[in-house]
Formats: sequence, C-alpha cells, structure tokens
Amino acid sequence: MTVQATLKDADGAPIPNIVISFSSADSALASLSPSSALTNTSGVAFSRIDATSIAAVGASYVNATATFPTGSTSSSTPVTAETPYAVGAATVDMTLAVSQANISAGGTSSVTATVSINGAAPTTPMTVDFTSGCARTGKATLSTGVLTINGVATATYTDNGCGQADTVVASTSSTQKTAVITVAPPQAANIKFIGTTPESSLLVIKGTGGVGYSETAVVKFQAVDAAGIGLANQTVRFGLTTVAGGLTMENTALAVGETVSKQTDANGDVSVTVQSGTVPTAVWVTAALGALSTQSNKVVISTGRPSQDFFSLSATKLNIDGGNYDGARTTLNIYAADRLGNIVPDGTAINFIAEGAQIVGQTTGGTASSTCTTLNGACTVDLVSAEHRPIPDSERSGISAENALPEGPTANRVTVVAYTVGEESFVDANGNNKWDTGETWDDLGDIYIDSNESLEWDENEQFIRYSANNAAECPPLPTDTPKLDNATSKPGTCDGVWGQAHVRRSMVIVLSGHTAHANTNLVNMGGGCIGVASVLVSDQWGNPMPAGSALTVSANAVSDSTAPTAKAAEITVVPETVPSSNAPGGTWHSVKVSVGAGKCATPVSGSFDLLVSTPSESTNVTSVLPFTVNP
Repeated sequence: MTVQATLKDADGAPIPNIVISFSSADSALASLSPSSALTNTSGVAFSRIDATSIAAVGASYVNATATFPTGSTSSSTPVTAETPYAVGAATVDMTLAVSQANISAGGTSSVTATVSINGAAPTTPMTVDFTSGCARTGKATLSTGVLTINGVATATYTDNGCGQADTVVASTSSTQKTAVITVAPPQAANIKFIGTTPESSLLVIKGTGGVGYSETAVVKFQAVDAAGIGLANQTVRFGLTTVAGGLTMENTALAVGETVSKQTDANGDVSVTVQSGTVPTAVWVTAALGALSTQSNKVVISTGRPSQDFFSLSATKLNIDGGNYDGARTTLNIYAADRLGNIVPDGTAINFIAEGAQIVGQTTGGTASSTCTTLNGACTVDLVSAEHRPIPDSERSGISAENALPEGPTANRVTVVAYTVGEESFVDANGNNKWDTGETWDDLGDIYIDSNESLEWDENEQFIRYSANNAAECPPLPTDTPKLDNATSKPGTCDGVWGQAHVRRSMVIVLSGHTAHANTNLVNMGGGCIGVASVLVSDQWGNPMPAGSALTVSANAVSDSTAPTAKAAEITVVPETVPSSNAPGGTWHSVKVSVGAGKCATPVSGSFDLLVSTPSESTNVTSVLPFTVNP
C-alpha cells in the first residue's frame, strides 16, 4: 500500500524539495520504505507501507513529518500529519509438486513448493521447511530451510534406504502441504560378517564357564545394498560347519546343513548365538541371504580353564647366588593348558606366593605386580634374592658331620607356589571329555607353602583359602605317581566334588652361599695308577653352591715317585661347574687322579687344592678345599 503526503503553504501552494519522514505508530505491525522522501513540484512525497509479517493483523497510524531547512520562509518548525491504516489477515497459499513420484532405490527427485500471498508471489523471500518420515530416520536426505525466489522453493530428495512410500511435508509459518514419493525397496547386494563377542572367539566346554570364561558367542552379520547401506527386514539363514560335541545355535540342536532364520534390524544387522558343546573343536557360522552367503571367523571351543595335570612350573636356575647378596635372579616359567593340552586363553592370570625373597612379575601401566598373565599358554616372573631369607630353615639337610656341617636344619631354601583358578584333573574313562559320576578325579583343597618340604601341612605354614565351605577330607597323595607331590592340599579343605579349584605347583629355590664345603678331602689310589673320589660340594648351609660355580684344581703336587723321575698326575673334576639343583646336601662331583693305567712306577700320592669359585654375577668368591691323595 502506498502512502502519500502533500505539503502546502498557508496560501495553498505546494512546497517542493522538503524532506518528509514516514513512520508507523506500531512498528511491530507495519514498516515504511523509504522512511523519508522529498516532495516533488506538486508538494507530494511517497512511501510504501508493508505488513511486518504475513501473520500481522491490526490497525495503527502512519505519521508524516516535514522538516524545513534553516532560514526557510515557509516555516521554522516541523509540520506533522497522520492518517490511520489497517492490516488485514493475509491469505497464504502453497502448492507442492514432485518431479518424480516413483524412484528407484538410491534415486533422487525434486520437490517444488510455490507460495502466494493474497494471490501474488511474495515480494520478499520466505523460508520453506521440507521433511519426511524417512528423512527423519536417516533413510533419506532432503533439503530444508529453502528460501523462495519469486515465491518458488525447490528441495532435493535422495533415497538412503527408505524402500517405501514416503510422505514429504513442506511448511511455512502459516501453511503446509504434502506430497508422496514412492521409493522402490533396495536389493541386497551383500551379506557380511561384522564380528564376534567375545572378541577372542574362544569358548569353553559346556559346563565349565565362569568369570572370564564364556560358553556362548554372539556372531553378528549385516545385510547391505549396492551402496553399502544396511537393509532392514531381510531374512537371513544361519548354519554351523560342525555340531561336534552337541554344539547348538540359538539353543537349538542342528545337523550340519540345517539352518536357523532371523531378520535384520533397522540397520541391517542380525546376530545369532552359538553355544559350546562338550568337545574341543573349531566352528564357523554360515549366513545366507537369498543367493548371497558368507561365513564368520573361526570360533574355537576348548575348556579354557587350566587343568591341574597340565599346569607346569619350572625355573632357569634352582640355586642362585643370593644367600649373601640381594638382586640375584632366576626366572620362574609357567605353562598352562586345558585337559586336552590346548593352551589356556591369553590373559589368564597366574598368582605366586613365596616363603622368602621377592616375586617380581609383569609391569602394567607403570605398576609392577607379583603376577603374570599368559600369552600362548605361558608367562614368567622373576624370583629375586632379598629378605626374607629363611635362616635357619625348617628343612632337614641330611648332611652328616663328615663334611664339617652339623646334621639339622638347612637355610635359605625358599618354597614358591604358583596358582590360578582352574579345574581338577580326572580320568575320562568313556572319552566324552567331561566328568561323569564314578570317574576318578584329584580332589584339591587349599594351597599352602610347604616350608619344611614334608608334603604335609603344619600349623605354622601359610595357606590360601579357596572356599570357606570346603571342609571335606582330602585324599592321600597317590603312591604310584609323584604327580601331586608339588601340588599338595591343606587337610580338611576339599569338597568331595569334581569341579573348579586352585590348580597349583610348588618348587624350592635355593639362595646359595659363598663358602664351599666338601664331604671328604681324600682320594684313595688303592695302590693303583687311577683313583676316583665322589665329592659332595655344598655351601655353608648344606645347599648346593650357586649354579655356574666353577670347580678347578690348583697346587697339584701329586705324582708317582719323587724327583727327578716323578710322573705328575692329571686331576680332573666332573662336572666342572655346579649345575642347577636344589637338592639338600649339595651337588656330587667326581674327582679323578690319574697318571695313566699301568703307567705309575711307584704308588701315587701327594696333595692338591680344589677351588670352588662363585659366578661373577655378584662379588666373585673362591673357596679353597685342600685334598690329600693316599697311595
């Protein structure tokens, strides 16, 4: 609507070239453009009044104010006039059209909205919002917030897996219209394997699950179209490559070739559950969609839990140079497998306890521990010499007074126990790989540190409780095999039922001393040319000297006669180094004195020194053991 203001002087003559300012008393209702204008030769100035929005309705006044320049002969003060105006309700109309009402999967169509106000195209751009059911769920993309140009707004619709009739809604602030685009259902182009839970794809035998051990795997697949978009409501058939030991799928017993069907979800995903059977095996899950098919990664079924019979502990050295020094090390090795010799799952935690010294395990995240976790069925820790050193110890040395050591307790014999949660071993009489009533098993009770190596628990020996409910008597150790001599149980802590228990192994590590002793200092030739003595070499506590200690001969003054015809004897020691041993009493060595069979002219006699030198891993110490050779 045009607003016209006419300016005249007192005589009624028009006044040209005067600025007229226009404004609305209600700026929320309407606005004027331009807001000021010059009067023409007829004294007239023009402006246009427009509603502020299509929703604006009401009435107000338009004000026009003439401002005269300084020195004007017409007036020295502004002149104002006003006139009423009204804004009626606008009639907004819109039509909606689509360029393609039917599109293929992944196809595109244009959606055009044409807007009019009171029958004419709006003079200023309007915003048209577009949406649809599939666009709201991500199954289609659709332009939104499109501005009109001469009343026309066009959006682009692209299918993203809609696969149905989709209602498109175009709306402004005061009106909306709908149109329908029918999208053809997408065609499956692939069925793909996504993954397995647990990620290790490792299951345990049916009936042996527990914390950290799963009897069930969830195997996930996805049906997709040619664009890689997941397809909903697709029927997928699943099967197993083997059903050994009673493997099941979805708790359903299947024969090889039989299938279970399930439908994909909104994302095209579908999962199937596999339950382990009673025998170790490998299985693959097959998935078929129409003519398309694939299979999962391998799922392995094993017991997973360590079996007592397959739990092994060893050490790189059984006698370390640690009786007098801190920091001497030996590596303890654990090997663990299930009842059929399959290695336990990676990450199986092995615990250690010791009578003395220190257990130094793996460091994880900057934190050291006294445990290790298996990789490929094995893991290691170090035993490091340090306090506590068991002095005196409670084991009996078995050494007589002839080696200059008293009969009685030894020292520095450290009992170490490795253990983890596993299962008791049993005799599988019928070969079905599960324990059945009547089958013999090794009932295991609480582990303990057998400090005195008696194979029996004593009141002062520390133990680790497995279950406070276990109070049955433990069976005696087998007399026909020593397989449990290093896996003993505290009496009265068994449960009388085959099942889970702490599997364990123990061993003794000797913290050897530096002072060597021998059980004899004589080699008797017996009137011959060759004499041999069996020598028991030990440290000052009746244990073997440190592994690697060297035995050499010095100050050899043994011959078959006096000078100048004396034939010197050759003296050899076998073995010439102390082996890895934790045997109480020390290690045996053969000392041989010889001038050759039948080659001694006179009886052989004399003396020599047997030198025992500890390894250089600590301060090297040599003990001198004088020997006499009797004819």
